Amino acid sequence: MGPFLGTKIARSATPLVERSLDADRRTIQSVDRACLVLAHIADRQEAGVSLGDIAHLLAVHKSSALRLLASFEASGFVQRHGATGRYHLGLGTVALAGSLLGSLSILRISDPLLRKLAETSQETVNLGVRYRDEILNIEQIPSPDVQRSPDWLGKRAPLHTGAAAKALLAHLGDDEISAYVGRVRPSLGSEKIEALRADLSEIRRRGFAINTGEVNPSVRAVGAPVFSATGQCSASISIAWYERDPHVEPVSERVARYAGPLVQTAQAISRQLGHNVQHIAWMA
Repeated sequence: MGPFLGTKIARSATPLVERSLDADRRTIQSVDRACLVLAHIADRQEAGVSLGDIAHLLAVHKSSALRLLASFEASGFVQRHGATGRYHLGLGTVALAGSLLGSLSILRISDPLLRKLAETSQETVNLGVRYRDEILNIEQIPSPDVQRSPDWLGKRAPLHTGAAAKALLAHLGDDEISAYVGRVRPSLGSEKIEALRADLSEIRRRGFAINTGEVNPSVRAVGAPVFSATGQCSASISIAWYERDPHVEPVSERVARYAGPLVQTAQAISRQLGHNVQHIAWMA
């Protein structure tokens, strides 16, 4: 092959390579948009979202947003409410989540222990795992009194908000805590950051965290960390209840009553996950 022929072939191949790269970029962008839409709907599952909401989110025409939503509907990942026209997650996402949750050993191990704790306390018991900079509630044993059972299954919250989240955050490695604090500092400010650091130190000292209305003004909770076989804390459990008349039953008394069984249950789960649990002090 002559030098000129080889150059000609190389030049003719260049547009093909560029077109292939452009196609790959468009595919990745489409996947990113699809994930963004599903996450957006999940965060607004109860109220649902409109076609206009999705178009605005993606900065596209409604016809383009409608094509994406129609594809999701066909696969079962999204469903459209007939009366309101708003979009919610569909049962297809439940099937995916079920496959994942069914493979999590922590759920199989913790279920009987969580149920026993719920029966003993007569309150709602939750299991949460770390999801990036948030805690994700993956299991909930409701209170026998459903009317006073806070519904947090599938909900997320920042790691510095709530008893379960702070119990998890406080028992991460020092470097991980510092990195997280650095990420949330701009939104919290120096004063709240210093208060958070002091709170995390106290939580680590006593072995459990307390929520006095941080997530929901009417909900109180205590949370304790769960450790894996490697010694890492990536989950936590909590007992949550709606606030009653503080003059009848102060929160401090309820915390004192629940903290011991909660920490013991967390330690039992950790042991069954393979962690060599050491004594964690808790406040009487």
